[in-house]
Amino acid sequence: MLTYRYDVTNTGSVTLAGLNVVDSKIPAGVVCPTTTLTLRPPTVLGELHRFMVLTAAALSPDGTLTNTAYATAASSRARPRPRRPR
Repeated sequence: MLTYRYDVTNTGSVTLAGLNVVDSKIPAGVVCPTTTLTLRPPTVLGELHRFMVLTAAALSPDGTLTNTAYATAASSRARPRPRRPR
C-alpha cells in the first residue's frame, strides 16, 4: 500500500475560492476538507491523505509509478466585467 498526501498552499496576495484537486490516480475525484484558501493564516491541506494499493499493472516497465495531481482555485476578487454596448 502506498500512502501520500497533498500540500496545497495559497502563496498569492488574495483569498482563493472554489478549490479543486485533481489526481490522475483517483478518477472519482479528491474531496477537499475546505474549498477556500486564505492568506493569513495560510491554509495548507496537509491532512488530506490518500491511500492506493500498488499493483504491478500500475507500474511502468522500469518499476516506477507516475502520478500527477494539480489544484485549481479562483480569486475571490474576480468579478465578471460587463460588456459595453457597441
